[in-house]
Amino acid sequence: MRALAGSGWRVVLVTSAKDSELSALRRAIDADDAIAETSPSDDVEEGKPAPEPVRYALRPAQVPPVLV
Repeated sequence: MRALAGSGWRVVLVTSAKDSELSALRRAIDADDAIAETSPSDDVEEGKPAPEPVRYALRPAQVPPVLV
């Protein structure tokens, strides 16, 4: 994640974790400096492996779905 962020990519963490679990997850991976946005499972109706979490995460990253 740090390599991608350092190369100019906007890193969005898409996770099946609930928002209440997100801070523990972020501490565990220790990459807050590289993560621009998060997309916890609370933000969508259907979690991974459904495509909805990734589509939701594309919005703050300003990436058109056609590019993924």
